[in-house]
Amino acid sequence: MRIAVGVVIAVALGFGLGLGCKKQDEGGKPGEPAAASDKAAGGKAAGACDRRAKEALCGEYHGAAKADWIKQQCEAMGAPFVESCPKESAVGRCVGEAGTPMEVQTVFYGPAFTKETFAMMCKAPMQVREP
Repeated sequence: MRIAVGVVIAVALGFGLGLGCKKQDEGGKPGEPAAASDKAAGGKAAGACDRRAKEALCGEYHGAAKADWIKQQCEAMGAPFVESCPKESAVGRCVGEAGTPMEVQTVFYGPAFTKETFAMMCKAPMQVREP
């Protein structure tokens, strides 16, 4: 239950930041796996908030985000700042605003999430990517 509440809060925050909007001209179909060229569009992560201990999630910021801003966000969430989200135990990566300055990639971790529950959580206009 605690994880579900955390996920709902994380998704609500993501939509509050404008992550729920996706232009149709960005290529690819929303909710489907992104092409390799789309993965490169986000570039290297500027940093991440590791929320695995509380929510089995990690939010990785790409685009225009700066490390100092990300560190403030992590502190506000009570989550450690990390360079990028760990891959160990990851079941999927859900990308909002792919290839834009607002791109955020949320990584879901097992055993709290399975590939099936991840797939239910990461719906259009978000893009599914391998962890």
